[in-house]
Amino acid sequence: MKGFSMTPPVRRRVRGIAHIELALVLSVMWILLPLIFSFGRIFYVSAALKQANNDAAASLAAVPMAEWVTSASATSPMKLRAIALVERALADTGVTPTLALDNVVITCVRGGMPSQNCGGIDRPESITVTLAMNIPMVGVMNMFDTGGGTLLVFTTVTVPYTN
Repeated sequence: MKGFSMTPPVRRRVRGIAHIELALVLSVMWILLPLIFSFGRIFYVSAALKQANNDAAASLAAVPMAEWVTSASATSPMKLRAIALVERALADTGVTPTLALDNVVITCVRGGMPSQNCGGIDRPESITVTLAMNIPMVGVMNMFDTGGGTLLVFTTVTVPYTN
């Protein structure tokens, strides 16, 4: 007995089992890989939104007090610049379809009381920026019924006013 060798029917049977195992593994991976990539996309967009929110809040915290005094609540140039900064950051992510902000809320805290009217002569203690957006659920993510085919992602950042 020089060496052990399988008889031809045994070899065919082992090869058939390997084909069945490969089919099972590929069918599971067919579902898991798109899910992994979809969740990765959601986390990437969420991280980009958080970073853009940090940048917007930091830029508002660095605005000189003279600009706050002359600003209207919704149309102030510094708030529009902060929103433009966030929109540019989201456009730079390269995520398609292009994502748009649904809601931007800028709140200033003075004397412990939050207010969306940040203008005036009183110096704010802190500035809070809240951003919200709906991410469309595409591909495999449609399996999860989120109501309306979108997933709401929001982030809030509070920074002390430094000027």
